[in-house]
Amino acid sequence: MPLAVAPALQEQLAPFRPADAEQVWVRLVDTQETDEAFSFQVQVIRRDSAGRLALEGDDEVLVSYLEGGEPLVTGYAHAAAGAPDLAVAVWYGAGPEDAAAPALLDLPAAVLADGAGGYRVSVEALAVLGEIAWQEDGSVSLVLAGGTRTEPLSVAEIEGRSYVQGTDLEAAVDGRRVDLSDAGYTYAVDWRPDLGQLGLWRAVRRPMS
Repeated sequence: MPLAVAPALQEQLAPFRPADAEQVWVRLVDTQETDEAFSFQVQVIRRDSAGRLALEGDDEVLVSYLEGGEPLVTGYAHAAAGAPDLAVAVWYGAGPEDAAAPALLDLPAAVLADGAGGYRVSVEALAVLGEIAWQEDGSVSLVLAGGTRTEPLSVAEIEGRSYVQGTDLEAAVDGRRVDLSDAGYTYAVDWRPDLGQLGLWRAVRRPMS
């Protein structure tokens, strides 16, 4: 339903409009309702003009039910996101241009950047792109949509964790497209060492019925 914002709240929020936001996503996290008010909590993710993705944190909006009037937004609270534990943030989803919000991937092992533009990513991260299939020689393949398999990727054990080389991952997955009768799947690997982020994208496009 249409919502009006209390004038005092508009004045309070005006200075906090983000200066450099190319795109903003809002994901509903939780809702609560009483006889007097309705509140909802959303997670906010934004992308700036350089392509940097950032989790801004959680916002909570309070909507009060006024006697004889329209519901009115009367409260707002913002909880800023904490700094990521890992030096390189790994994002996944349909892609940074999609209407659906990307999400941060919580990995048990950090992405290893070598300082010369190269990187290694843990095998666990590959699950957002497809099924991980271990080979007898210790390498892994990814089973993409429709059962399509990638070429085997060499695996290196580093401090007890299994990693694949970024260049191998990109050669196997980046730009791949799988067309099935009911959908088309497009895969991309976007490594941005300048921004400290890695994007693992799997977009699904279904034909209009």
